[in-house]
Amino acid sequence: MRTVTVVRGQRRRYRGRGHRHQGRGGQYADLTTLFCTADRCPVIVGNTLVYLDEVHLSYEYARQLAPVIGLLADRTLARN
Repeated sequence: MRTVTVVRGQRRRYRGRGHRHQGRGGQYADLTTLFCTADRCPVIVGNTLVYLDEVHLSYEYARQLAPVIGLLADRTLARN
């Protein structure tokens, strides 16, 4: 499985990919709001470094997001 982190400036580039996955029976969730505010994508949230490098999350931030992403996945699967 491939994971892509999209920052606000790149969001348009990936728009529409979700529809392609859904058309093939897949599910798509735009998680941008978990990483960005309306105008920026912070590198540090609270005391936690968000990114490990340009495209990967830090382990600590990924662990903090795990319950939220798990809930989103559960909701999506329940709809099917």
